[in-house]
Amino acid sequence: MVEDENDDDGEAGPELPPDFDAEDIPDDEEGRFFGGGMERQTAQAMQYIDQQEEGDVAVVCGASALHQSGWYTCDANCMPRFMASEADLDSEIKGLSILSEHPELYAEFSKLGCVSSLISLLSHENADIAIDAIQIISELTDEDVEAEQEQWDTLVNAMSSHAERLGDDSNLLPWLLARIQKKERPVSQNQQYSAEILAILLQSSSKTRSKFISLEGVDILLQLLSQYRKRDPAKDSDEEEFVENLFDCLICLVDEEFGKEKFLEGEGIELAQIMLKEGKFSKPRALRVLDHALGGLGGRPACERFVEAACLRTVFGMFMKKVWLPLAF
Repeated sequence: MVEDENDDDGEAGPELPPDFDAEDIPDDEEGRFFGGGMERQTAQAMQYIDQQEEGDVAVVCGASALHQSGWYTCDANCMPRFMASEADLDSEIKGLSILSEHPELYAEFSKLGCVSSLISLLSHENADIAIDAIQIISELTDEDVEAEQEQWDTLVNAMSSHAERLGDDSNLLPWLLARIQKKERPVSQNQQYSAEILAILLQSSSKTRSKFISLEGVDILLQLLSQYRKRDPAKDSDEEEFVENLFDCLICLVDEEFGKEKFLEGEGIELAQIMLKEGKFSKPRALRVLDHALGGLGGRPACERFVEAACLRTVFGMFMKKVWLPLAF
């Protein structure tokens, strides 16, 4: 009998891909592992990731992204050189969200000039890009971020050094002012972020506050806050944070003498009194506004209006409480 030369005692079916750890594995013409369908570098990267803790990999990826994305060398004016389109820029901005999970990178982020680039996008002509920047800044500064005080200070100081320059922008403050006035029910995150960025800018620069007051900012804030003289925003909602930021903005403005004048013209004393009497959420915040409006040498006219409006009775009524003490015989 003639034996069949093709007779094979091996197992039937396609040949299994070889072990990645084996040496001298021949590649196919496209550089892939024989039968594996995966490039050698890709396989090595996957093996490395499997060996690392998830958090360590995220940190490495985050630090690498800062260097590779071009953030450390560009601003709003030169950004088109690095991004093929605004869609790419939108994607790059949103990718920075990972930093909020790794505040240990804040120092590197600031050192490379990325903070300056991010803040410069607040005045971008595309509103969607500006909103992306606002959202990332909000995420990086959120109270839930588990950052050390030194990490907070590094990021905040880097942002503060650009606040006055942003206030000089002829478009940013009017845009933010218009954005917080949009009638949205419920209040959106974008509207809340706009109020938050506005509060940050007003806290950082007297020049910015003066410019905002000249845009009738005090009167607009009083109109927006008047909706909450009796009604409370939903607890733990975007609307609650929005109103909180509006109060913060107003407090900054009434620290300026020009702001105190506008506060009186807009009947801010009377609005605050209503909040003290009938508000719940607004009551302690209205009291803070009055504290700043009445303070300083320029607060005399506000003090006189405060007395004329019989606000002393209202305030003392808040602080006076009847205390019943047991009599000892």
